[in-house]
Amino acid sequence: MRVLLISFEAYLCVCLQLCVRKSDARIFPFPLAALRFVRRQVLSLSTRRMFFGGLNDPSEKLRKEQKKEMEKKRSKATAAARGRLREGEQQRETNRNTNAETKTKSKKKEKRYEVLWKAELRVCVEDVALKRGIRTRREDKIQLPASALRMLERFDDEMGARQPNAFFYVSRVDEDEDKGCYCAALDYQAEEDSVVIPTDLYKRLGYSSGDEKNLLRVEFRSRALEKCEWVKLQPKSNEFSKFLTRHPEADVKMVLENVLVQRSCVHVGDVFEVDFSGFVSSVSSPSESKFVFELKVVSLKVEGGEEDIVASLIETDVEVDLAPSLEHDEVVERIDTLNRNDEEEKRKEKEKKLAEAREARRRIERNEERKEKLRRFREAMAKKLPLEPPPPLASSSSTLKTATTNNVVRIRISLPTGEAIDRRFYDTDDVSSLFDFVLASYSFEEEEDKEDSDFCLVTRGGRFGEEKKKRIYRSSSNRSSSSLGAAGVASGDVFFVEKL
Repeated sequence: MRVLLISFEAYLCVCLQLCVRKSDARIFPFPLAALRFVRRQVLSLSTRRMFFGGLNDPSEKLRKEQKKEMEKKRSKATAAARGRLREGEQQRETNRNTNAETKTKSKKKEKRYEVLWKAELRVCVEDVALKRGIRTRREDKIQLPASALRMLERFDDEMGARQPNAFFYVSRVDEDEDKGCYCAALDYQAEEDSVVIPTDLYKRLGYSSGDEKNLLRVEFRSRALEKCEWVKLQPKSNEFSKFLTRHPEADVKMVLENVLVQRSCVHVGDVFEVDFSGFVSSVSSPSESKFVFELKVVSLKVEGGEEDIVASLIETDVEVDLAPSLEHDEVVERIDTLNRNDEEEKRKEKEKKLAEAREARRRIERNEERKEKLRRFREAMAKKLPLEPPPPLASSSSTLKTATTNNVVRIRISLPTGEAIDRRFYDTDDVSSLFDFVLASYSFEEEEDKEDSDFCLVTRGGRFGEEKKKRIYRSSSNRSSSSLGAAGVASGDVFFVEKL
């Protein structure tokens, strides 16, 4: 089909060409200018299609391939950009969630409160709950004066003031408020300006006998204590776990319940004395006579699984978990400390070896640089030397062998290392050529590896049995335009290099 189309266009072009040439208006009754225009358009169209518009046109294929490649690249770039946008959005969302959780936790930990009522009351010690036969919640219940009850009645129910379980925060006046604890109110029958506390709370606050005249700070705060759901206890010594191993019949759950039921609230850091004397069948060994162990509250959770530092034990079921003893933690901490110290020593040793290796590499590099610098310096000194005269021709006469060529002097220089170097010079060469010859063959200390190294050339004794005075040529004074002949240098002279 393509070939037929091109053939038809060629035929039409030929017809138009003949018509234009003959100007036969009978066959094509059109103006001559119009015919010529149509001919040009047909020729242009047919030429373009013939040479550039074929089905197998390489340029067209190239353009299509380039277009496809550009579309692929564009799609890949778009997909990559979308992926980066999604990743960025996910990272921002994660950061927002993390920040929100952190803020929430910090707020929950802080739990800001307001002191609604505060008083300093005289301390009275008496186990009122025990005398009344109260078996539970008696270790931290206090008696307050009637003024405290009147204060509670003035607050709204939103503050929790009219609830049956009202908690007060007590602390010693002579100490910081942070060292106090929460207590429940037993009743409000105490004398004015006084507070009655049980013996256990008295000891818990750090009072000793004879301190009943001290004052106790009592505060009612806006914070409502949530019910405790979970508490973790930690024994102070490993004897607790050893005791449980020797006495598997001991009901730990019941003992801990009996301990917790004596408190109205629990704090992180509280220490409970757990007595197993009534819960074991017999004494395993004669030395085993202590059944009382101290357990410390290390963490607790309120309803909802949130961690807190204080919670209520009233009308709630508490799950108790036991942590490894404090001695065990100390041993683990010591082991971790030793491991960290070992790792630190290994790290320091490794860093020391790396530093030594780096220093060794730097020394090698500096040495190589010094050698390269010295080599370039010697090459420069060798290039400054004048052209060496050719050696004398070999001859059978010994006189000719020992004799020297006119205007040529043979010099031998003894280096400080004991090595001797010799060379021929013209007597018209400068004296400085001797020093350049030395520097081209010998190097002094590193700081003196330079052209102006201060040394001298010394000649001793004479030659051929002739007595000759000692001559000294200094690098600073003899580096002039004077020639070797003018300076008295003769063939066969031996010079010694001496540092100044």
